[in-house]
Amino acid sequence: MKNVVWLIAVSILCACGSDSGSDKADVPAEIAIDAAAEVIQDVALAEVIEETVAEVAEDVLVPPFPFGFESRGWTLLRGIVHLHSALSHDGCGPDGYEDYGGPDPDCISELRAAPCISGIDFMFMTDHPGEAKYHTFEEGLQYRAAEGDEIIYDEQDRPYANRITCPEGSLVESSLFYVGTEGTKHMPIGMAGPVPMEVYETPYSDDIPLEQAQAAVAIVHSLGGWVYAPHTEEPNIPVERIVELPLDGMEIYNVHTNLMQGLDDLENIFAIDKFMAEGPDPDLALLPFFAAVDKDVTKFDQAAAQIRIAHIAATDIHRNVEIPALCPGGIEGSMCEAFVDDYPNFANFMQTGGPFPLSDGDRMDSYERSFRWFSNYAVTASGDPADIREAIGMGRSYSAFDMFGQASGFDFFVVGDGEAIEMGTELAGVGEALAYIRTPTLENPPWRTAELFHFKGKVTTKLVRATLAGSEVLLEEEGQGLLLEVPLPGPGAYRVEISIVPYHLKEILIGVEQFASKEYPYIYSNAIFLR
Repeated sequence: MKNVVWLIAVSILCACGSDSGSDKADVPAEIAIDAAAEVIQDVALAEVIEETVAEVAEDVLVPPFPFGFESRGWTLLRGIVHLHSALSHDGCGPDGYEDYGGPDPDCISELRAAPCISGIDFMFMTDHPGEAKYHTFEEGLQYRAAEGDEIIYDEQDRPYANRITCPEGSLVESSLFYVGTEGTKHMPIGMAGPVPMEVYETPYSDDIPLEQAQAAVAIVHSLGGWVYAPHTEEPNIPVERIVELPLDGMEIYNVHTNLMQGLDDLENIFAIDKFMAEGPDPDLALLPFFAAVDKDVTKFDQAAAQIRIAHIAATDIHRNVEIPALCPGGIEGSMCEAFVDDYPNFANFMQTGGPFPLSDGDRMDSYERSFRWFSNYAVTASGDPADIREAIGMGRSYSAFDMFGQASGFDFFVVGDGEAIEMGTELAGVGEALAYIRTPTLENPPWRTAELFHFKGKVTTKLVRATLAGSEVLLEEEGQGLLLEVPLPGPGAYRVEISIVPYHLKEILIGVEQFASKEYPYIYSNAIFLR
């Protein structure tokens, strides 16, 4: 009988564990035991299985510190960085501020409702300086006293965050707003108020004298904020300027870059036709445009080889994407007649133009929807507002594209000289070091109503090392829920990059199933710096 039990136990371990070819089982023994007990109800047999699984699981990977951020004492929170409100000239419409004669209160209400609906714990606002600098700091925080908001003050009694309370039944109990701004290659975030004009008006780009830019950086730091640069794929913020300032952080992805490039391709726009009618999940309408911003990734590695620097994935949503009416006189006899048979929803929409209305009645680029595309996960000491600000500024965070499924269990840390080294940390003189990675297991996000039958997306995990000599991939493994241990070859900036082929989404991409067979970015961890 023991041979039979052995086969059952090994089968359970294999079903729950590695598909990487490693000889190490990738689930703790107790999980396999529980699974076996569910399959086999006989108590005596379950006891034998427990003994047998213990033998099989002797080689289970157990690092010196436990897997799981929470297991190491951290609190994981989900947030948005780089976001525009009605205080930007082009927020809430191409010329929203001018059209309304100031910030549109209805659009601000939409913004305030979105984190509660889409499960966002914090938002770092980055309104354009042209208008934002003339508004109070409290307005920048989207503060509304009548709705019970709470201003958070720092140790110097300066306001720096606003906590809003979410309605009962929301995905989060409350959410935090922070103040920042985005101008010409400068994006300071998380500042206490008030903010001096120099901060709003001084770019970090290489056409500005270095000393002038550094003086503006010093002011941001004195306000408790962090200096980031937006759109770093563009040439006027080269690696040399990032390093010599130095910046605290940069973008490794920006959705605005995808949308602007994608809107130049009519095939991408026509693909939205399917999302405008019943069929594919409208929250996946980003997929025709979605791709890695390779220049940002390369620039981050080049900078990280020289300085400690953080990165974020930038939502950059303005809620302002609108298409002009191409066929205002009707379809017949117009350019829309040529594609009305293949793209009827788009052709009809082109008679009026405006924001893309998807099948759920919401616009494609609403705050609520964009907050479900992806987010930045802050690994915080306690979850309080100051800890969130520190985690994002220091790079103790990672970016995940939640539209593919939430990345349950993802973890990355290094152990060196008997210490657990978390993302964003820079250390010199570390001896032998090992990287530990737990690859994510896909889970349905709480806002997705469709019940998927499986989560067989192809998840590929890479460990990347950046040095002055360039970037190299030290490890590449395919599979969900793997436990990986990698000896590190020496100094460098180490980060994890995960891609996905979302086969599991095919059943909710009706009519556009081809987008379930493409490879996309899934997770960008921040780096751990060994010098």
